[in-house]
Amino acid sequence: RLDLLHGVQNTYLAIFQALGGLGLVLGSVGLLALVLRHALERRGELALLRALGFSTAELRWLFLGEQGGLVWAGLFVGALGGALVVLPRLEAGSLDAVRTLGGLLLGVGLLGCVWVLLGAALALRGSVLRALNRE
Repeated sequence: RLDLLHGVQNTYLAIFQALGGLGLVLGSVGLLALVLRHALERRGELALLRALGFSTAELRWLFLGEQGGLVWAGLFVGALGGALVVLPRLEAGSLDAVRTLGGLLLGVGLLGCVWVLLGAALALRGSVLRALNRE
């Protein structure tokens, strides 16, 4: 009976893990939308910095530092919550959950940085004069 109960429990855990992964994917797409909106709102400011002599690469690193820092800070806070969930499995000697959580966090963090770089590229694209005129 206990084996049957553990089988049901493992099925529930697998379902919730799959739903959590889907939530991470949807959150990543939401992050892309948020970064794109923020990049378009700051287009005039970035154009002004380009007109003052900053290179596109410097502005891309500035944008990556600002937005990427927020991505990694959010992942750190989420990792603390995830570590509390994984702690009982770690005490049982199973490292599979820890590897899965670490892989998911690393993947989402890198994907978040890709979204930030895409947002920076879109914000820095186009004419400096036109962006300044709109500002």
